[in-house]
Amino acid sequence: MTFGTVAGEETFTPTVVAIVDLADDLPALSRTRPAGGTYGDAWVLVLDHGEPRAVALVPFDGNDLDPGRLRGKLEAALLETPPAGHPLPSIADDALPFASVVVPTTFERFDQLEACVEQLAHLDYPSYEVVVVDNRPGRPGGEAQRHRIACLPHVRVVEEACPGISAARNRGVAASTGSFVAFTDDDVRPHPAWLRRVGARFVTDPGTTCVSGLVVPAELETVTQAWFEDSGCGIDRNLFRYRYRALAAVSSSSGKPSGVGRRRFLVCREGDDVGLTHSLYMLGPFGMGCNFAFRREFLKEMGGFDVALGAGTPARGGEDIVLLVEVLFSGGTLAFEPSAIISHTHRRTSDELRDQVHGYGVGLTAAFTALVWRDPRHLLGLLGVAMPAARSVLALGRPSQTASPTTAANPNRTGIGYPAYPRQLRRLQRLGMLTGPVAYGRSRWRFRIRVRKGP
Repeated sequence: MTFGTVAGEETFTPTVVAIVDLADDLPALSRTRPAGGTYGDAWVLVLDHGEPRAVALVPFDGNDLDPGRLRGKLEAALLETPPAGHPLPSIADDALPFASVVVPTTFERFDQLEACVEQLAHLDYPSYEVVVVDNRPGRPGGEAQRHRIACLPHVRVVEEACPGISAARNRGVAASTGSFVAFTDDDVRPHPAWLRRVGARFVTDPGTTCVSGLVVPAELETVTQAWFEDSGCGIDRNLFRYRYRALAAVSSSSGKPSGVGRRRFLVCREGDDVGLTHSLYMLGPFGMGCNFAFRREFLKEMGGFDVALGAGTPARGGEDIVLLVEVLFSGGTLAFEPSAIISHTHRRTSDELRDQVHGYGVGLTAAFTALVWRDPRHLLGLLGVAMPAARSVLALGRPSQTASPTTAANPNRTGIGYPAYPRQLRRLQRLGMLTGPVAYGRSRWRFRIRVRKGP
C-alpha cells in the first residue's frame, strides 16, 4: 500500500520544537533550518520552574524570535491557559532512592542511541544506573559499540539474545538494582530533570505503583512526523498531574478490587483540574512505553513484561499496555507526572510511519488478547466497551492530544500547515487491529511461554 498524493502535502512547512523555562534566560529561536529552508512556526512547551504550564504555537512572522519577543508571546499564551495545579514538592537528594533506567535497543540507529545515552548519563539525579540492553548482540562490530556506550558515566551494557523488546526489558530489570525501574527507548531525548521528577513522585506518593510522564515531539521536520502527532497512537498529552485507581479498589474496604461487576472495569482519575471516571481500557491517558517507571516489587509480582508482546515479535507492540492495565486491575495506583518529560523522535518517512502505525494496531488488539489470556475476566470488561471501541476505530486519525500542535485558524488542516491525516494510515491501523489476536497466538507459539494468571 502506498500513500499516493495527498492534497496539500507539498505545502507542509516544518516547525521548530523547543522546551523553555520562564524561570531561566530564554533562547533565541532561529527560523532558519539547519538542513536548509525556513520554519513557519515554533512549537514551544512552556515550563515555569520545571512545571509545564502551556504549549504555545508561535509564528515567526518572517523574523527570528529573540528572547524578549519570545517571552512576550509565551506569557500571552499563559493568559489563555487554565491555572496550573500544585507544583511537585522538591525532594532532597538523600531522600531520593537509587534508581535504574533500562534502555532496550538493537543498535540499529547507533548515532541516535549514543545521543540518547549521553543525555541519560548526565541526568540531574543523585544516584542511579543506566542499563542498556543489546538485543542483537551477535552483529558485526557489536563489541566495539557496546564498549563505546559503556564508557559513559552510570552506564552498563548487558546482552539479551532472545529477540523482542519485552525480553530485553526483562533482562534489564534482572541486571538492575534500583528500587524503581524507569524505561525509555533509544529514539528519545530525556529532559535533564526527568528522572528526578519520576523519583520525587514516588517519594511524595508512597502508594504509587507506576509513574508515567509527558512525551513531546523532539522535532516536526517532516509531514509524517506531524501526522504522527495526530495519529492517536501516542499519549493523550495533558499538563495536569493525575492519579488513577480502579474504582472497585477505591470503594473497597480492603483497598483491593474484586468481583466482575461494572465497577471492576472502571478507573477514577483524581488530579489538578477535575475528577473523572472512565473505562480501564481507555488507554490514552495512562502513559507510553518510552516514559514510564515501576516499583521493582510490582515487576517481580507480575513476572515482568510478556515476551510474546512488543517490537521484535509477531505481535509488534502492546507490552506496555498490558502492564499499565495490570497496575490498575490489581489495585495499584498509576500516577501521571507531567514534569517528567521525554522528547520522542517520530518517524521521518512515510514508509516508517506506515509500518509503525500498522504495528500499533496489531499491538493494541494483541495486548487485549494477552490480557484475556492472563485473566478471562478481562473479556467481560472488553465486551462492555466493544461498541464505543468500534466507533473509535471508525474515527481513527482524529487528533486526540489535548496539547498537540493544532490550530483552528485553517479549517482544512488538522495541524501546522500540513494536510489532513491520511485515510490510508487509518486503514492500516484498522487492518493491524484485525490481525492482532492471531499475531499474539503466533508469538506465543514461537516463544512457547506460560503466562501467570492474574489475581
